[in-house]
Amino acid sequence: MLSKNKIKAIGILRNSVFAGNNENYYAMLSGYNVKSCKDLTERQASSLIAKLHELEGTSRKTKYSGKGKRGSQTRITKLQAERIELLMSLLGWNDKSIYKFINKQLKKNSGVEMLRNYEARKVIIGITKVLADKHNYSYSFFNDMSNRELRGLKEKWEF
Repeated sequence: MLSKNKIKAIGILRNSVFAGNNENYYAMLSGYNVKSCKDLTERQASSLIAKLHELEGTSRKTKYSGKGKRGSQTRITKLQAERIELLMSLLGWNDKSIYKFINKQLKKNSGVEMLRNYEARKVIIGITKVLADKHNYSYSFFNDMSNRELRGLKEKWEF
């Protein structure tokens, strides 16, 4: 049985992508040989969600995966991993660049996915300051932005 969260995600994305034009949505569902999203398997639902994200232009795939829970001191969270990836792309950094930055900032030989929650905060603050200096903005300009706003900024500006 499909989880309520996936059903809800499909409904939200369907409304965002097709905006009331359900014929195209049902045509997409017919490719899975089902009449309702509730009849999809978990794998099919994940595939449909990915396609809808792609159509919407808001793919949520991140290079680094955070496993920690919000408020935890143990591991980097998904939001932190996503923010680091967004800031890296705005700066034009690759994996080697972030590895060097982490080594310099934390005196630790580690990749993004191995950071602890509090270390990720330090890295995010540092990268945000580098980005602000590079583009002559205040630190608070970028710091006050959500990940979604940073994604929009990435699309709007040509870095």
